[in-house]
Amino acid sequence: MATMQVLTPEQIIFFKEKAKLAANAKGLEILDSDVLLTPEGKVKVVSHYAPSSIERVRRVTGYFCKLSNCNEAKLQEISHRVKHEVCGVLER
Repeated sequence: MATMQVLTPEQIIFFKEKAKLAANAKGLEILDSDVLLTPEGKVKVVSHYAPSSIERVRRVTGYFCKLSNCNEAKLQEISHRVKHEVCGVLER
């Protein structure tokens, strides 16, 4: 009969902090995370992230605006822009 592995509270805190540091390095905020053991005995961290407040801003016809605030004419201007390649990679 196989013995069931259990993580100690210290191990759970360690894995939660490790996930939080990795998320912060990417500019993300973790609201909560669950630390689980798979049947194979591997640790799995499931993180629940805060909604992102980042919004794209573009310069259109001489003005900076959020894409969500652009009217149809400005959105059409953005869609007709020429995309350029830099070092073989298409810029966005």
